[in-house]
Amino acid sequence: SAAADTSPMPLTLTSFARIVVDQAHGHLFLSPGRLGSAVTVTDLAGPEVGRSGPIAGPTGMALGRYG
Repeated sequence: SAAADTSPMPLTLTSFARIVVDQAHGHLFLSPGRLGSAVTVTDLAGPEVGRSGPIAGPTGMALGRYG
């Protein structure tokens, strides 16, 4: 079997405040904090799969019962 790629994955974040892991759905949610305007969503390996926003200064995050 092929070895997993463990090289660094660059992200297009200009600031960072919080991270939430959704292991069940294979996503990371990265909040930029008060200076940002969108939550970045990546898969567990790092590549960006989407953004949510605009959201004014997203800071605290939590997953609901269903992810």
